[in-house]
Amino acid sequence: MRETTVFIAAFLLMSCAMGPDYSRPDIPTSESFRMAEEGKDLPSLANTHWWELYRDAELQKLIRVALEQNKDLKRAIATVDELAAWCFGGLYGTRQRGY
Repeated sequence: MRETTVFIAAFLLMSCAMGPDYSRPDIPTSESFRMAEEGKDLPSLANTHWWELYRDAELQKLIRVALEQNKDLKRAIATVDELAAWCFGGLYGTRQRGY
C-alpha cells in the first residue's frame, strides 16, 4: 500500500513538471478563421452578462430591475454570507456585491 501511494505521488509530481523552456507551438490558421487576428480585442461570450445577449433595451431594463429588487435573491445572498461569517469567523470580511 505504501509503495502504491509513493508511486502515485511521484507520478502526479512528474506529470505537473513542465520545463521553463516551453513555448507554444505555432499553428497556422486560415484568414477565414474567426479568431485569426490575435491582436484584436474581441468580446467573448464568457465575459458578457447573460441578459446582455438579448438585444431588447426594454427587456434588459426589466431584467436589471428584477435583479436589483429581488428580495428572495438578496435574502439568499445574506443567508450564505451569514453562514460563511459563522463558519469562517469573518475570515473573508465584508464584500460588496454588484448585480
